[in-house]
Amino acid sequence: MEGWVRWSTAMWHNVKYRSQQPPAVPPATLVSLLLRELGRMPDHRALLQAMIGRLIDRFEELREQIRLESAPNEIPNELVVEVKMLSSLDEASCRCSAALLAVAANQPGLMEQFHERQRKRFSERILSSEHPERSTILFLAAVGLHYTSLLNISILDKEQRRRIYADLARLASGDMEI
Repeated sequence: MEGWVRWSTAMWHNVKYRSQQPPAVPPATLVSLLLRELGRMPDHRALLQAMIGRLIDRFEELREQIRLESAPNEIPNELVVEVKMLSSLDEASCRCSAALLAVAANQPGLMEQFHERQRKRFSERILSSEHPERSTILFLAAVGLHYTSLLNISILDKEQRRRIYADLARLASGDMEI
């Protein structure tokens, strides 16, 4: 039952109720409420697309939060925003991302929306920098670091990843040389 409750809580946030906490009800009731909500979706593809849409929205919310935290008179460097966004993803986001990655491996068409938005963001905001090759290398390093965490490949501990993300952000801002 504990696994069902964890699954229900994660699904509650990832499918429909973005900022609401699951209701304070007994575990079996929470599972029933979510299963009833999921039953309203036409098929599993709609559910997966809703989860992918929610993940995309969550990434955009994080990016916007990071932009707002930058200096008031400064236009945020989008590569720095991307690195900081990837470093800020929590364990729950990674579990959802990993699950969707597994689904995408078997049903690549589900990720078209995500891929299209990522390509557009990359070409408009990352490649448009003064040094596109440098930006590409730093972006791919940040994404690679994120994937090691996402896929639970423990080549670095949490503190080492935090320091590397910080170095990548400094490199992206031009404060350090490669």
